[in-house]
Amino acid sequence: MLEFQPTLFTRVSDSIAGEIVAFGVSHDRNVYIAVAQKPLDYTEEQPGWATFPKTRPDLPQTYRLLAYDGTTAETIVDLSIRDETYNIHFVQPLLDGFLLVCARSTRRSARDIEHNGRIYNRQGQLDGEIILGDGIADIQVTATGRIWASYFDEGIFGNFGWKLPLGNPGLLAWDSAGEITYQFTPPPPLEAMADCYAMNCPSESDLWCCYYTSFPLVHIQDLQVARFWESPVGGANAFAVSDDGVLFQGGYNDRHTYKLCTFSSDTLDVAKSASFTTVSGKQIQADRVVGRGSSLLLLAGREIYRVSVSDVAGAA
Repeated sequence: MLEFQPTLFTRVSDSIAGEIVAFGVSHDRNVYIAVAQKPLDYTEEQPGWATFPKTRPDLPQTYRLLAYDGTTAETIVDLSIRDETYNIHFVQPLLDGFLLVCARSTRRSARDIEHNGRIYNRQGQLDGEIILGDGIADIQVTATGRIWASYFDEGIFGNFGWKLPLGNPGLLAWDSAGEITYQFTPPPPLEAMADCYAMNCPSESDLWCCYYTSFPLVHIQDLQVARFWESPVGGANAFAVSDDGVLFQGGYNDRHTYKLCTFSSDTLDVAKSASFTTVSGKQIQADRVVGRGSSLLLLAGREIYRVSVSDVAGAA
């Protein structure tokens, strides 16, 4: 097992009060986070002691939207989002503002659907809202504003009032007006998505994804499936990809180990397994991991680390 020290990208200052609820990487590889300024109201308990997610808090929330470019500890964006009525899970920059997204959306009728895509301008004012569907697993936005959304099983098969879920294909692309521009259709022998575990949007024309049930790695280019490979890693929630190979976050029951795989004709082969450690040698146990392009970004507490495919490939 290789022990590797990733680069400390930045640290979110302790002076920034609140809880980090959204962690994303932009098309230009900056890190965006949303910090809830008031106590969280993200779940509710139902009779029988079951806990369910809430799309909306009982009282509007205030979020502090921050962005870092990794060159210093200073922020490149520091914006207050006030009186937001949805619980936020994802954040991405848009051409002239920001997209904040709630992972869940309730459909009560054809005329009463929660608009869980929240579009803010650079002054922190709500400029628009769009419906992105229920059960969102991840959101990544391109430089021109194309919104890629992946979905977990409830968003694919239906819940929260959705009998015919928008997320049924498992992976969709939207424009900033809320119109669908792409829906994943598996060419044979690929199976349909039951849960899109991980996606990575490295450029305007490319999207990579890995999904349940068999976890193939799929490369979509210019809105068409270009190639796919069988993968030896099942259940990874994030991956980075480059010509050097694919760096997966560990799969089931192995979240804090990372696997570097190399490409062959139609399969991926495990080349290295790695554990990421701090300078002091302590294993980094990330709370969240995002893959964008050739790098993984890890959030561990308030520290953010970056590691690329080539970093691990070149390590002894």
